Amino acid sequence: MNVQDRVREDEASGDLASAKNRLASHAVTTRFDPRVCEQIARICVRMQDPTEAGRWYFLCDSSDDESGACIKRFSAAHGDRPAQIHSQLPRGVVHKPLEDWAPAAGERLRRIGFKHVPARRDHITRSTFLDNLYPLGCIVMVLAVLGLAYIGLRTVAGWLR
Repeated sequence: MNVQDRVREDEASGDLASAKNRLASHAVTTRFDPRVCEQIARICVRMQDPTEAGRWYFLCDSSDDESGACIKRFSAAHGDRPAQIHSQLPRGVVHKPLEDWAPAAGERLRRIGFKHVPARRDHITRSTFLDNLYPLGCIVMVLAVLGLAYIGLRTVAGWLR
């Protein structure tokens, strides 16, 4: 049974939250599909959550009557600030090139300063000598604190005798 079949079952049983969560999980773990984003947005509208619907409508080119109002509500909920809006988009969105988005969604993403970050696994940051000293410094500090605590306890014990 695939995701869409399970979503249909969830919707038929009235469990819109499960349907939305199932689709959202699918959307962020696979390549973004504007149709899935629109489907999630429509479920959010049925759940009477226009701000969340706007989050998903933001990523698709929808002709739904409520899409514009939901997008405005989503933007307003985040102060109409591009950085804040960008931070509230689903986590996998940055891995899709801007050219692959629908024109309206691409324009909205361009307006908030969207930058495509390729999902590359071959780029590994090399650690420097100073990066390797950080854990050693932490260990030394813990030992120093324990040593000072021991000396303090011994001193107090000496006073109490």
